Amino acid sequence: MTLRSWVKKGIIKSRTVSRYGNGIHAELFLIEDNKGFLPPKKLLEGKRVRYIDGGKEYVATRKWYEIQDPMEHLKDYEIMKYLRVIPPEEMKAREEAKKRKWEEKRKVREQIKLARGAKKRGKK
Repeated sequence: MTLRSWVKKGIIKSRTVSRYGNGIHAELFLIEDNKGFLPPKKLLEGKRVRYIDGGKEYVATRKWYEIQDPMEHLKDYEIMKYLRVIPPEEMKAREEAKKRKWEEKRKVREQIKLARGAKKRGKK
């Protein structure tokens, strides 16, 4: 919905790809069409980082927003007027809620599995 409203307002330009001329199949937002609004891909690449954990040295790839402050890193691009950075506390709360939901689903699946197993044993 947000992207659609941005396109209607002329904030961002999109290109549509039709399926053999029958309606819209895909909508693309090209960086070159939206210079000044979207940052170049190179600016958003992850980086390899070395760290020490338990006396051992490891190398891992980190996303750009884990290394730098997104607000500062993208301050020169218009997209930052329309985005917000989620505070760490809110992210943690979201992750915990997601984990609780996943655990509930897992418990339900286990109960169903046990019930099916009991039915199979009862039939034999």
